[in-house]
Amino acid sequence: MASKAAAFKGTIQVLGVLVTAFGVVFPRLARAEQTLVQVTAAYGDTCVRKIDGTAWCWGFDGLGDLGDGTQDDSARPVPVVSVGAGVAGVSAGQDHTCALKSDGTVWCWGYDLYGQLGVGTNDAWSTPVQVTALGNTIVQVSTGYFHTCARKSDGSVWCWGLNALGQLGDNTENDESSPVQVAGLSGSVADVSAGFYHTCAVKTDGTVWCWGDNASGQIGDGSTTPRLTPSEVSSLGGPAAEVSANNSFTCARRTDGTLWCWGGNTDGELGNGSTVPSSLPVQVNSLGSSVIEVSAGDNGACARKNDHSLWCWGSNFEGNVGDGTTLRRLTPVPVTALGNAVAEVSMGVHTCARKTDGTVWCWGHNGNGQLGDGSTTSRSTPVEVPILTAGNIISTPVPAGDWRTAAWLGLALLAASTWAGQRAWRG
Repeated sequence: MASKAAAFKGTIQVLGVLVTAFGVVFPRLARAEQTLVQVTAAYGDTCVRKIDGTAWCWGFDGLGDLGDGTQDDSARPVPVVSVGAGVAGVSAGQDHTCALKSDGTVWCWGYDLYGQLGVGTNDAWSTPVQVTALGNTIVQVSTGYFHTCARKSDGSVWCWGLNALGQLGDNTENDESSPVQVAGLSGSVADVSAGFYHTCAVKTDGTVWCWGDNASGQIGDGSTTPRLTPSEVSSLGGPAAEVSANNSFTCARRTDGTLWCWGGNTDGELGNGSTVPSSLPVQVNSLGSSVIEVSAGDNGACARKNDHSLWCWGSNFEGNVGDGTTLRRLTPVPVTALGNAVAEVSMGVHTCARKTDGTVWCWGHNGNGQLGDGSTTSRSTPVEVPILTAGNIISTPVPAGDWRTAAWLGLALLAASTWAGQRAWRG
């Protein structure tokens, strides 16, 4: 009997040493990290770019919007097929999406009635297809309502798709299923943004130029005359660093951190406390001079400040301002649920933000699952998108004294040791 008891005790001691060794020496799988580096929210869908260079989308897929080879809506993220890794940027439009790869090529998928995929046809694609006419020197791509624009490394801008109001900027109103160069920009563009039916660009000298529809003054040149070629935005008062065009308005962030908007203002899109439209830029005064990013949405906008707080305003359709209400906001209000940890924002009909820890949070309209939380319930405050796939898991060593892993291993090995001890006891 004594020998059996000694065997049992020895088994426990040996396994106890093994528990300590496992806890200190062997690696563990860390908490699944949300290793996301870009998010883009459109009208019925959302896409992200992961740190491994893959693209994932969710929401409406009736026209191949998600790029997964189906036309099935998904309230959870699905990987974009065929484009592979190496995605350097992604932009979601009305019903089409384009990705910029690290080799300088552009790939698009989804609705193509007006040639917005840029492949020379009008056929919808549920998987990515390369815009071969652009070559491999693209550094930025921006998708609008039914058109797309790209900026080349030489500073020129090329657009394609619907051109009924001159949004392609080639001095015609002819739709184009292959890229055409925007006239008059002299190869000096630093940023481009395709909106609903107009497009804007920031030149390297900080001036902003817009073209296309101007019914609400969204061109910003003091008129409501549509422009078939770029027209300079008047009275901006200083060089711009970024421009964001969407429905019937435009916003530009100046290099001094101030934010200026112009165009339609039915729902307070200009953020200046009124609903009066303006064909010239007006400052969003309440944001001061600390804005580092702006995203113009369908009927509102969001701005990220240098303290990483997020501020939104506008129609607040189904809660897309993110303040827990659906009240129209004529001036910016903070999205307090995200704290001071926002790294990126993108507003469409709904809104999504990437936090500094790499997680993505969405809010607003969710009729097609575009919030990515597995439901079709609209939200007036941010909900996290659970993108916990194998590609996100990071393997890290367990620090000395990490009791959580040791505890789990200990429980498992305790069960094994008890079984082994009982076997030894019984002979």
